[in-house]
Amino acid sequence: MERRTIVIIIVAAVVIGLGYLIYTRYGPQRAETVPEVAVEEEEEIVPVVSASGTVLPARWAQLSFKIGGRVDELAVEVGDEVVAGQLLAELDSTDLEHAVAQAHVALATAQAQLAAAKAGATPEEIAAAEGAVVAAQGGVSAAKAAVAQAEANTEIARANLEQAEDAVDAAEAALAQAQGTPDAAKAELARAQAELARLQAGARPEEIAAAEAALRQAQAALDGAKQAYDPIAWQPGADFSPAGIAYRQALAAVEQAQAQVDLLKAGAAEEEIAAAKAGLSAAQAQVTIAEAGVDAAEAALAQAQDAVLAAQGQERLAKAGVVATQAQVEVAEGQLAQVEAQRDRLKAGATAEEIAVLEAQVAQAEAALAQAESALARATLVAPFAGTVGAVYLRESEVIAAGTSVLVLGDVSTLRVETTDLNEVDVARVAVGSPVTLTFDALPERTTKGQVVRIAPMASVSQGGTNFTAVIEMTSPPEELRWGMTAFVDIEVK
Repeated sequence: MERRTIVIIIVAAVVIGLGYLIYTRYGPQRAETVPEVAVEEEEEIVPVVSASGTVLPARWAQLSFKIGGRVDELAVEVGDEVVAGQLLAELDSTDLEHAVAQAHVALATAQAQLAAAKAGATPEEIAAAEGAVVAAQGGVSAAKAAVAQAEANTEIARANLEQAEDAVDAAEAALAQAQGTPDAAKAELARAQAELARLQAGARPEEIAAAEAALRQAQAALDGAKQAYDPIAWQPGADFSPAGIAYRQALAAVEQAQAQVDLLKAGAAEEEIAAAKAGLSAAQAQVTIAEAGVDAAEAALAQAQDAVLAAQGQERLAKAGVVATQAQVEVAEGQLAQVEAQRDRLKAGATAEEIAVLEAQVAQAEAALAQAESALARATLVAPFAGTVGAVYLRESEVIAAGTSVLVLGDVSTLRVETTDLNEVDVARVAVGSPVTLTFDALPERTTKGQVVRIAPMASVSQGGTNFTAVIEMTSPPEELRWGMTAFVDIEVK
């Protein structure tokens, strides 16, 4: 707009100056002498729309990595000429290379499994499966034998428990019998004490008769005790058994009764008194023996009760052994079923469904490998086309995020101008193909022709107003033009 105004002002000044010159030279007083002058036809002024623009390559791009990482190599600098496919920059790809190697291994494994399934089992594999079946059958037999042994142990433990319980019953009966013996011994002791007192005091006829009767009674008791004692007299500890204790008590009673009779008949002699004292000592011994028998019976009962507790514990252990071995049988039978199924599957070969699953696994591994290789490729930035590096935005060893701008690449062999401030009023008068005259700040003496080849369909709104971008191709661009130079654009309009 400013350039058009300047042109109009200059044209107006020229016209005014020319008129003034004619007037001063051929004023009214000389009008009659003014010769006719041929006036040349005025040159037609073509209206234009003016705007500013920027010199840009016809093809350029701001390049970045699709992934983030540490910059391992920056292969170009600003101003370098590159060809399509040339390495520009590279990220650290150690982890990505490992991922590719793992994907190769996974693919090889899947392919090997598929090949093995299609080939079927070898005779060696089938033989091994048969051996596993035989071993599993042996395991089942062993487990069942263990169950039988555990059940036998349970029966033994149950029998031991019953025996121990019987022993407790016998010990309780013996204790009850032994607990009655001290009372009888104490009564006998009282009698011996009374007898000694009587002898010392002298006997009466009725006392003698009573003593003889007691002797007979004691002799009868001795006969009965002897009949009970004789069958066990040979056994160890028989003297401390209830029968042995009763026998000794009865024998002592007879001796005591006889001595009493003799003593009463003989009168209170020193010998009788001594015998009574001896009877008294014997009765005291019987009391001690009876009390010892009670203690022994109580100890035997406690031992029998302990044996019952031990037998009960053994029975519980035996029952637990039965449960455990039965579980082992179930496990062994499950293992047998498993190895039989494996053997049958080996003999039958892989099913169509299993082959399909393995093929799908191969396809999945191939896709994973392709993905890993693609990720590795994204760690390398190459030139998408031949051109010149216009800017580099980072340095080696920097860590960047995905999408971070790395550099700008442009094909400067073909430059064009894109307007930056063509407003919405002027763009309405511009058409594709409109002739253009261009000048440049950097080349003020040079003028270049061109034409509009494209107009942006949408405006770019900025603080300066609403503008449209028009793309202009130059007919003969100056060799001195550089990417980013400012251009002044005059577009001819109708």
